[in-house]
Amino acid sequence: MYVLDTNTLIYYFKGQGQVAQTLASIPFQDIVIPTIVLYELQVGILKSTSPAKRIQQLQQLLSRVNLGLFDRDAALAAATIRAQLEQQGTPIGAIKADNFRIAKELYENSLRHQIETEENIGRMVIIDIETGDYEIDDTGIEASRILREKRPLAQLFGIRIGYNVAASFGGVMERIKR
Repeated sequence: MYVLDTNTLIYYFKGQGQVAQTLASIPFQDIVIPTIVLYELQVGILKSTSPAKRIQQLQQLLSRVNLGLFDRDAALAAATIRAQLEQQGTPIGAIKADNFRIAKELYENSLRHQIETEENIGRMVIIDIETGDYEIDDTGIEASRILREKRPLAQLFGIRIGYNVAASFGGVMERIKR
């Protein structure tokens, strides 16, 4: 399964790099677009000066791939609210810049020795950075759902156990030896 991020899809839509060729080699049923990525794309489209082409590209892609977590209507509603708030000069705050640092510290200082086992290498750990709660699964999707059931507004962060990145398109995922 391949979970795509916002930048990867922007490159895809703009025909930049080798993203289109790489995605063409992957069965569409193996591709997941997280709803937060859909939200971010829809915000960008709503703020653009000529959204028609991007709306069409997005609709074509969404008709063939899987969507993770909350539904399309919720993502569009959130994107519309965000775009309207930004136009009114009252934007929603960006994700805290230190979320990465907090998640990395939780992982390094509290979790790694417990979860970085041979059977977990390559799996995703999703961490609630405010409570330290975590869940592990192969893609991070089910783990995120479980944590969201406990705390719907949780600040979640994902780390691929034993690797330097969570996913890679055209780059290299390096195994980190400890």
